[in-house]
Amino acid sequence: MFAGEAESTIRRVEEVLEKEPEQLFAAYILGLAYSAASRHDDAARMAERAVSLSNRSSFYLGVLAGTYARAGRDAEAIAVLDELNSRMTAEYVSPSCLAKAYIALGEKERGLDLLAEAIAEQDPYLYWIHQDPWWDPIRSEPRFSELASRVGSGVMKGG
Repeated sequence: MFAGEAESTIRRVEEVLEKEPEQLFAAYILGLAYSAASRHDDAARMAERAVSLSNRSSFYLGVLAGTYARAGRDAEAIAVLDELNSRMTAEYVSPSCLAKAYIALGEKERGLDLLAEAIAEQDPYLYWIHQDPWWDPIRSEPRFSELASRVGSGVMKGG
């Protein structure tokens, strides 16, 4: 996603957040860039900020759970996943958001099952599945390749 330019992305987005500290999407992108640069504590701080700015949206909670997992903070990741799973009884929670977090925790099969569910639902968060670094840990898995082939370049294919 950052094509080896995580550090330059970090500098540019940090400048944006200095001027506009409430910019939700900038906090999200900065967290992704920090993660790509293996700056996991900084990534977690940005994911926490995004959760706060989004009023605890399920999308950003999923990002936070995955970010905690990448940082080795599994107990915190599981606590956030528990919150998301309990929300599912009262509101829609994207299966792809859950999938990314489970994959980051090393639960690949559960993540792939949730990815299959997301594809069946035509989950809009899969729009950039082919570039999204969250899927990198399973990108070489045959099942991922098969599932991802159902998602065109931004358009879902028949499943």
